[in-house]
Amino acid sequence: MNEYPGLCVELYDLLHPSPSKEELKFYLGYAKKAGGAVLEPMCGSGRFLIPLMVHGLDVSGFDTSEVMLKACRRKARRQGLSPDLKKAGIERFRYDRKFTMIFIPAGSFCFLLEDAAVHRALKRLYDHLDQQGVLLLEIETTRIKVKSINKRQEARFDRQEGPGRFLTRMTADYDQQANIWRSSMEISVLIDGRAVQTEKAVFSLRLYDPMAFHGILKERGFKSIKIKKRYSYDEPAKSNEVVIFECRR
Repeated sequence: MNEYPGLCVELYDLLHPSPSKEELKFYLGYAKKAGGAVLEPMCGSGRFLIPLMVHGLDVSGFDTSEVMLKACRRKARRQGLSPDLKKAGIERFRYDRKFTMIFIPAGSFCFLLEDAAVHRALKRLYDHLDQQGVLLLEIETTRIKVKSINKRQEARFDRQEGPGRFLTRMTADYDQQANIWRSSMEISVLIDGRAVQTEKAVFSLRLYDPMAFHGILKERGFKSIKIKKRYSYDEPAKSNEVVIFECRR
């Protein structure tokens, strides 16, 4: 699983402060239709969880990163909210209740790289889903055109939480046999042009052929499985790089 150092969390929140109107409308529509408790595994710093709570939904979340969870609680307090959060991994999480909707947006499920981890996670999700509930998984596919392989990219961003600017350096590689995309990132804080803090992280993502992932879901016991265009109720085109799986027991 990918780990998020402190600067990575700050940069993530800077670049992705909240879901787009399209994203929020999609997940909010499903949640309201489900009409019960919602769970967001791998919830990170609350990019989706907090806006859903603002709309009055009963949302719980968990993540393996304490840094992400602290950021989520901090942002929630600014909204006058107190979310039900805990530190847990998707392969072994446990709640005493079931959920009418479980969702993992933004391709986070693809952080699971090994078959055994994927199967354990899907079992936990299946077991925590209400009999009439829906599981939504946003999946990055092998249709993605992986760009800038082995080319170093640099970017600079103004900070919002502290002095100075961010300098990011990133290289990426793609294992075509395993369908694993890896990004090595170095994040520095610059003050007066000098790096005063630097963190390094490696992020890995498993890409899926949509029909192969459909088969994995079927093996895990899901009976109704639909593949949808991203943030749409329509079927995806063959060119769509990211799709959403709607799964029911």
